[in-house]
Amino acid sequence: VNIRKDSTARTGINLDIGIATYWSERIRLGSAIKDIRPREIKTDLGNRIAVGPNWRIGAAYLGDRFTITGDMDVFPGDPVGVEPRSHHIMGGAEYTLPANIHVRGGFRFDVRSGPERFTWSVGTGAVFRSFFTDVAYAQNTQTRAAAMQFGIRF
Repeated sequence: VNIRKDSTARTGINLDIGIATYWSERIRLGSAIKDIRPREIKTDLGNRIAVGPNWRIGAAYLGDRFTITGDMDVFPGDPVGVEPRSHHIMGGAEYTLPANIHVRGGFRFDVRSGPERFTWSVGTGAVFRSFFTDVAYAQNTQTRAAAMQFGIRF
């Protein structure tokens, strides 16, 4: 992949489809397919980026103050750029403290690449009436990331 700057914007339309259901009062099951229409994007520099379907299944347990989730790719996914193929298993948990403050942690593990592709994350968020804020941090052996979000729900 050529790393010189490519400044042309690309747009397109695709489709995601999914279904979610109640297994019981506290357990949810779901499945989704993202990017149903395969397409290839050619950059100004001659690189090709393939975007294709990705099928994922998952489940969640919703307690009164505690939520546990897990999901996985059904098939290995094709990379964007020079990344290797991936096959992710992900999970997380969130606990809601009084005053509507949420504390959470999670992980993503790439089955194809092994432990060096293990990513962990932590975060917290708060909701006050229609306003919310969220802060998160994620890290693996190669990358660190942080995010902060403020918003209004309506």
